[in-house]
Amino acid sequence: MKDTYIKKMTALYRKGWIHRNVVGKESDASHSIGLCFLLTSLKQYVDFNYEKAIKMALIHDVVEVISKDLTPYDEVCPNEKYNKELDAAEKMFSIDELKLWKEFEARKNIEGSLVKDADRLDMIIQGYVFEQLDGEKYIDYMIEWIEVNNNIKNEFFISWYEELKNIRDGLDVKDTAANKIVRNLIDIYKNYKCNYDNKETLADKLYLKSMKKIDTSEFDKILEEDYAV
Repeated sequence: MKDTYIKKMTALYRKGWIHRNVVGKESDASHSIGLCFLLTSLKQYVDFNYEKAIKMALIHDVVEVISKDLTPYDEVCPNEKYNKELDAAEKMFSIDELKLWKEFEARKNIEGSLVKDADRLDMIIQGYVFEQLDGEKYIDYMIEWIEVNNNIKNEFFISWYEELKNIRDGLDVKDTAANKIVRNLIDIYKNYKCNYDNKETLADKLYLKSMKKIDTSEFDKILEEDYAV
């Protein structure tokens, strides 16, 4: 994959937040690192190929450099969206990268399913963080979409999603495992992923570094040392 595609990920801002007039920004690069944080938090509970899932998470949205971030606001049907992204993937990716991307899109295996779940859960956590920072409500429609379509499958991710809702509603019980994990992730998102000054975030920088050489110990360090649960 060309370095120019990778670099553009840090300046490709997610349109869903822009359409909802969120004050902060989130790049596709930062979003991808959010998935890595979630997968790293999950690995002690679920048996899966962690390194493969991390690679999948890092590349899953690179197609948007060409296809653009197509949201419901664009009035593009799911099949058309997929075909645009597939066309981009075939132009951009190596054979192995294309295989990973297709596994993600199809939830073809446990890694594809977990990364797809993380893609959904990251959006909810990021939206909650923006709510806290901006004093607005952004994620009611996302919660309805996830629950109507049963968009999160893994039992641990589901429990973290439910705990995030409890925290949002002031109904959480502190000191449970799920509560500690979700509150830890919220703190990490605030410090690594939120862009309020049009500069690269810590997550953007970590993305660029990871795309050159993946060092999963960096994700462990952030989760275990910087914000101990």
